[in-house]
Parts: sequence; structure tokens; C-alpha cells
Amino acid sequence: MNVKEYQNQILKLCTDTPFISDFNLTFEEIDEHTCYISGVLDLIDSSSLYVSEYIEVQIQAKCLKYRFHWQNKDKSLIARWDNVPHYKDISTSPYHLHEGEKILPSQEMNFSLIIKEIGNRLI
Repeated sequence: MNVKEYQNQILKLCTDTPFISDFNLTFEEIDEHTCYISGVLDLIDSSSLYVSEYIEVQIQAKCLKYRFHWQNKDKSLIARWDNVPHYKDISTSPYHLHEGEKILPSQEMNFSLIIKEIGNRLI
């Protein structure tokens, strides 16, 4: 797999996911194996998902840094998943989830997992 193939997978996922009403993504290709993806997905419940992924693609994509910030139409945080290593006491550090004032353990996330997670929460 290369960066272009990964980008195509992301675009197809956005196009094929019924709860994504619109999306605007930027793909900054650093080289054939790394890229930075950022942008916003508008969801059918009027919430928005802001995405930021720094990806290394070899055999499969590996998310080196990420932030997925989901907010409602009033711009209040619903949830944010990231891997900034600032909560070292979390059992899944550096992977964690912000829900309101709570910081919770989280599995390592990536674009497709976050779409699946939000789909489960919306349905």
C-alpha cells in the first residue's frame, strides 16, 4: 500500500458512509510513505468531526499522530480521541478519550475505527 491508495480508501469511506453528509479533507503528501490528513466531516445529526492524522504507510497504514475531535452543532465537545502522551497515568497511554471533563482509556484509533465508533454512537 502507498499513500495514494490510503487516501483513496479514506475518500471512499467518506463517500460510502451514510451518516457523513459532507466532508472537506486535505491530504498533504510528505513522501510516498507518509502523509498528513486534516479536515472536517459534517454528520447527519449536524455534528462535526474534525480529523487530523499523520500516517506512515508501509504494508498497512500506521497512525503516528492523531486527533479526532467530535463536536455538536453548538460546538460543544462530544468526544475527542488523541494520542498526545500527556496522560501517562491512563492505562492505554498515550491513547485516550476526552468526554467532557473526563479523560478515559481508549484503544489506538485511526480514521476507519473512528468512523465505526461514531456510527455506533449515532445509531
